[in-house]
Amino acid sequence: MYLFSTGQKLLGLGALFGLAFGVLIERGQICFTSAFRDLFLVGRSLMTKAIIIGMAASSVITFVVISVYDMTPITQIAALSTLVGGVLFGLGIVMASGCETGMMYRLMEGQVLFLPVFAGNVIGATVLAYGWDNLGIYDVLVQGGDKVNLIATLGPAGAILSTLAMLGILYALTVYREKSYHRNFELKRGIA
Repeated sequence: MYLFSTGQKLLGLGALFGLAFGVLIERGQICFTSAFRDLFLVGRSLMTKAIIIGMAASSVITFVVISVYDMTPITQIAALSTLVGGVLFGLGIVMASGCETGMMYRLMEGQVLFLPVFAGNVIGATVLAYGWDNLGIYDVLVQGGDKVNLIATLGPAGAILSTLAMLGILYALTVYREKSYHRNFELKRGIA
């Protein structure tokens, strides 16, 4: 209300969107780590399927917006930093028992166990921000990479079709994993 009353409508809308997004994440218990973990540990694939469908929907919507408004897509660099960041992120979320969204909603629910995870997140981001220029992280891990733009490489139709094909394969693998888990579980239960 303060932001709207002081004429900062866009910031107010951003705050409302953040509030709604936070409520949805907390009520839906959305956590990318638990989605992946549950698929392999207990054969539950509902969250994994939902994430894949959400990624497909957001890809189509983004593609439509880029096409309709003739926008230039934001491209990111694929370099050694992508591999290093992925490994560090993966290790971090396994050690923390949740991804950043999961950590935030659990902490806001009062699970103080996630305070060290939050502190580690802030410290890690601060070190990265400082080291990006001052410690040469950008020069070593990012500078030699190339930007990846599927629209420029494959054309608009090829870009969206290849993205949706990859997500379709992930969805099929998820269904396969779920069925094989339950089939193996039934076999073990029948033997025992």
